[in-house]
Amino acid sequence: APSPNALLYAGLALCACLNAICYLPIYRIGRAAGRALVRAVLAAAWFNINLTHMNWYLSGMENSLHSLVLWSLAACLAAWPSPDEPGRARPWTWFSVLLVLNVWCRLDAAVLSGILYLTMLWKEPARTSFKTIRTTSVMAACGAAVMLAGFYAMGRYPLPISGVIKADSHVWRFDL
Repeated sequence: APSPNALLYAGLALCACLNAICYLPIYRIGRAAGRALVRAVLAAAWFNINLTHMNWYLSGMENSLHSLVLWSLAACLAAWPSPDEPGRARPWTWFSVLLVLNVWCRLDAAVLSGILYLTMLWKEPARTSFKTIRTTSVMAACGAAVMLAGFYAMGRYPLPISGVIKADSHVWRFDL
């Protein structure tokens, strides 16, 4: 079995890799904007966050993974087809997958995912068909089912195990 230190270093390395991969969606955002300055400013800002906030790495993999999903969501929206282009399902599919991953990273991000989804439905009425809404809703429902099944498998409760622990924390006490 690997030592606890090896697992710690592997986790930190994975966090660093996830934060480094965030530069790919940043590049896509700059390319979609058609301005190298946007790409440079976003990359410098992300580098500054990672350089000056070391607790970003030490807060767990959740921040690094959630950052990658959020940057990918921003890149998806930045590269969203213009209204002149014919309607296609591919942007909606990727957008829905990223929204589900966003909720999987942090349960409270479901609010952000819902707001983004409803905003895009409102903004894109010409390209939003019943089939698009049905497909993306089924994807969201499947994502929720998998997430809730995972929560139940880990803690026999439909909330994340961290939520169960925090919910009962008011009754904990230390008897010294």
